[in-house]
Amino acid sequence: MSLKTIIMDDSAKTLLAGLDYAGKTSIMLALNEKKGYIEKIKALKPTIRVEQIRIDFIGKEVIFWDLGGQERYRELYEEKKDFYFADTDVIFYIIDIQDQTRFSASLNYLSSILNHFRENDERIPVVIAFHKSDPEIKNDSNIINSIENLTNQINEKHSDFELLFQQTTIFDIVSIVKMISFGLATLNEDFFDLYTLLEEYSGKLDSPGLFLLNENGMIICKFFKEPVEDHIYEKLSDSVKEHIYELKDLSEKKESAERKIFELGDGFRSYLHPINYRDTEYYMSILLK
Repeated sequence: MSLKTIIMDDSAKTLLAGLDYAGKTSIMLALNEKKGYIEKIKALKPTIRVEQIRIDFIGKEVIFWDLGGQERYRELYEEKKDFYFADTDVIFYIIDIQDQTRFSASLNYLSSILNHFRENDERIPVVIAFHKSDPEIKNDSNIINSIENLTNQINEKHSDFELLFQQTTIFDIVSIVKMISFGLATLNEDFFDLYTLLEEYSGKLDSPGLFLLNENGMIICKFFKEPVEDHIYEKLSDSVKEHIYELKDLSEKKESAERKIFELGDGFRSYLHPINYRDTEYYMSILLK
């Protein structure tokens, strides 16, 4: 039994790994700030060794170990992997989808990390983020092909791990919140109960889709009544983004959320509905037409 198991039952350790300039620290800054972070990202410098960031997720303190991606630090982690990788619950691995020249190096680094867990018979969840999938290029055929090829290679080589793939960009906070939230959801036994709760509300409200957020604007889970068309999903994403911003503002002002209606156009509107589950406050981002 590890020291963490004895004294830190309500905490979780996650690794945020990838090559230098993949965008790891930018992701954490965006997650913390929620809005108005672009200029701050431009001023970021490469992470030196390791930075730790703490957030709360469904009553659990999550500690992110942001691992510097420069070669000298990657070599250090390899030498002392029993220290840096010990007691990890989830890995978030970031790949710069725009830098094709470094795909091979990134895949090799991913393998070196997962081999450590494989050698210790640990099959923890791994979230692969194809980062910098910016709006103006995410539908480019080269980007789509790169994502497909990388996904196939990773699935083929690491099928013994629980893998989740996401496209992310700092220009869409929802993409980042979703990537982090869905990875962390694997840590909490309440996740499936909360999903069932969303399903029940969807039927009562006749909503095509709902997202469940915590007080910090983290997405806990989502539910779609059926596969949604692109234009509806776009409206739903707009709705969630507005609600994430609202919760960020309310958190800073230490105020409670009210049922505020957002008009999204084309007959769509949304509102943020507070609910209490097991003495914890959550918020449903509800899309209506």
